[in-house]
Order: sequence, then structure tokens, then C-alpha cells
Amino acid sequence: RFVLQVLRGQAMSRRVAVSGASGLIGGALCRALEQRGDTILRLVRRSTRSADEVFWDWRDDRLEYPQLEGIDAFVLSDFCTMAKS
Repeated sequence: RFVLQVLRGQAMSRRVAVSGASGLIGGALCRALEQRGDTILRLVRRSTRSADEVFWDWRDDRLEYPQLEGIDAFVLSDFCTMAKS
């Protein structure tokens, strides 16, 4: 809710990278941002399947950095998973 409140005040469409986009919180956040007109880049730990996905394996410090160029925000919504590993 806090992230949406912060981003809500922005009038123009944003490009937002989201980790944990397939989870409960990240999925709800992505749907809300997309309804608002934002472009979402979903960070995934498997092979990418679409243009809106970016490979990121934080355990091996692997990230497709060039695809994140020009993002307006990065949301880390899978922090609980990361903390347990």
C-alpha cells in the first residue's frame, strides 16, 4: 500500500521493475500499476518467456542490467524469500 501511495501522486506513466511479481503481494502490485498505465518489468529467476521479464538471480549476482536502463522505480517484493535463503 505504501508503494502505491508513493507512486499514486505521479501523473505520468512509469517504468517499474518488480521482483516477486508472481507472488501474492508482487502480483497485486503489478496489476495495480498496470491498471494505472505503468510499464512493468518482472524480475524472474528462470529463463525469460516474454519481453516484460528480466532474468535476475540474486544468489549468483546475475542480472540483465541493460534491460533495466531507464527504469523509474525498483520494487523488491520478495524480500521474505531472500531473507530465508
